[in-house]
Amino acid sequence: MKLICIPHAGGAASSFLKWKPYLHPSVELMPVELAGKGRRFGQRPYKNVEEAVQDILSVVHKVVADETPYALFGHSMGALLAFELLHTVQAEGFHNPVYAFLSGKLPPHYVTEKQRHLLSDEELWNEVAGMGGTPVELLASAESKVFFASVLRHDFQLVETYKIVAGREGLDCPVMVMYGNQDTLASERAMKEWEDYSNGKINMHGFDGGHFFIFDNAFEVVNVINEFLLNQIEKYTG
Repeated sequence: MKLICIPHAGGAASSFLKWKPYLHPSVELMPVELAGKGRRFGQRPYKNVEEAVQDILSVVHKVVADETPYALFGHSMGALLAFELLHTVQAEGFHNPVYAFLSGKLPPHYVTEKQRHLLSDEELWNEVAGMGGTPVELLASAESKVFFASVLRHDFQLVETYKIVAGREGLDCPVMVMYGNQDTLASERAMKEWEDYSNGKINMHGFDGGHFFIFDNAFEVVNVINEFLLNQIEKYTG
């Protein structure tokens, strides 16, 4: 079972490595490196969500095109990209994941009021600091902040200029929606509305923590993922 993980705004694939000690041996971590981050630092960032999804599909094509069981996880911006990837997988006739985990992101019909990509550097970093999850040493380094401000602006622009496609079929795969009980960006009440985008009943799971509960409470989050994926593995193995 492969677990494809799509990171949050500003996040690199390496951010998921802290999950590795907690994942069941039957689950292989497969974090996606987005253009302009980590190992792909020198590459041009995406112009829009559609371009990002096509690039992610090219990276995971071998997994979704054969019969390998896989799951999909996305957090914040990554959840939006995972949602669009799921629709592309369905539309192009690839096989669905055995489970999709959408984390820390409001449903697509919620319009982002704050245009963070248009804020001044000072305002941008105040917003980022308020979200949590940013290393203190980064916030303390003026040089690093100048560099990463550009990365964050590109990612925020992807999310803030996104337009939902109307009239599509719901998602066919099982969906779990994850949220932090102190996350001011994604309340439990609003997260329940992800059900409007699924053909079945979604599972909801709250965790202690704010927007970056998936790393602050990595052990608890991965345990839940393990539980649901092991149930799916048993279906494949009989």
